[in-house]
Amino acid sequence: MADAAVWRGRFLSLLDRSPAPTAISSGEGLVSVANPPFAAALGLRPGRVANRMLLDLLTPTNRKQLRKLDEAMRSGRRSRYPVE
Repeated sequence: MADAAVWRGRFLSLLDRSPAPTAISSGEGLVSVANPPFAAALGLRPGRVANRMLLDLLTPTNRKQLRKLDEAMRSGRRSRYPVE
């Protein structure tokens, strides 16, 4: 259990230092953690992004990307999906 806490801390430290806007969400779209650049792009603090739905925060404009994201979430696939 202690090992998991150490690795979680390391992961969060790296996420906070990443310059790329990044958020981690559940398959349903509930954000569990977001880094400062992601929150800044939304005009929020990182702590204010957690426990919110992605589609409440973002309005995708590219239907093809949205369809791909929807299919991935429904099938439970994990990957990176850019959203314009």
